[in-house]
Amino acid sequence: MRRALVIPVAVAALLVPSAVLAANARADSSSCTFGSSSGNVYSCFGIQNTGTFVVEMNASAAVQNAGRTLDVGLYGPCTNTQCPRIKHTGWRFVSPGHLIGTTWTPMAPIAAGTYCGVTTRLNGNNTSTIIAQQCAKV
Repeated sequence: MRRALVIPVAVAALLVPSAVLAANARADSSSCTFGSSSGNVYSCFGIQNTGTFVVEMNASAAVQNAGRTLDVGLYGPCTNTQCPRIKHTGWRFVSPGHLIGTTWTPMAPIAAGTYCGVTTRLNGNNTSTIIAQQCAKV
């Protein structure tokens, strides 16, 4: 009768090639910026993931001084020619001191690629302007 070899996790980590560990390492990322809003809208984008397995992706925008009509969205996977929208808030007026945001929780593997959080401002003449865009690779 053969006995199963049991290797403690700490020892097993020493035996696994570093490329395998890196492929399974958490790669959470987040970033925030005022973008081109002249310090008025603070936009953030974050991904909680391990490789292509994404737990959560979110984007938000917080208005600092002057109210704005904003749309905050998640996009991806982006290529040179397209960046499909995953989810967005729709146009909403945001008063100073308030924020809007959207969250996507796939809890599953997603297509590898570049994903972005985008904050867009509605202008007085009914045109729109992207004021912040932050991206990360999954």
